[in-house]
Amino acid sequence: MIKKDLFDTNASLYVLSCLMRKPLLLQDERYAFVKTDFYKPLQQMVFYAIYNMAQNGMENICPADVDLYLKQYSSLYEYYKANKGYEYLLQCFQAAETNDGSQFDYYYYRLT
Repeated sequence: MIKKDLFDTNASLYVLSCLMRKPLLLQDERYAFVKTDFYKPLQQMVFYAIYNMAQNGMENICPADVDLYLKQYSSLYEYYKANKGYEYLLQCFQAAETNDGSQFDYYYYRLT
């Protein structure tokens, strides 16, 4: 388990942003994600939403997609709304907006 003081919030933002933009990274055998890669429940929710949508074939995921996905789970969605989930998604999505993804490995290894 990751200790709170060692968790890199910027790395998680960047990794989630890249996964939204390129969900097929989840199928790349170079990367192995586990629940504890993301420390906060909101981050875990977003990751699982991205993961599940990628498993269903989505090749590009935007914040609205994640929002709609989480909306189907009322108790999760309440937590998500209470913790400004959509604002967090927008922040995540913008984290890698101007990057070509070449820094993904760096942030992935900081995260894991």
